Amino acid sequence: MEFEWPIIFIFDPDKITRICKIFPFDTGAYALGLYGEFFDAKSKIMDFALDPSIESARRIVGTFVPIR
Repeated sequence: MEFEWPIIFIFDPDKITRICKIFPFDTGAYALGLYGEFFDAKSKIMDFALDPSIESARRIVGTFVPIR
């Protein structure tokens, strides 16, 4: 899968008061079936939900970008 436009969101964790859901990938692309070759057809989006916390978000970001 090729990506042409890398997109990032930068949030100030001190401004976030409540997190409802966190996913490690673009859920819109998942809903459109763009990850079909990577996931089992029986997979549901909630199978990939992470703990809705700042620490969970930091861990997933830290997987791709070392946090200093």
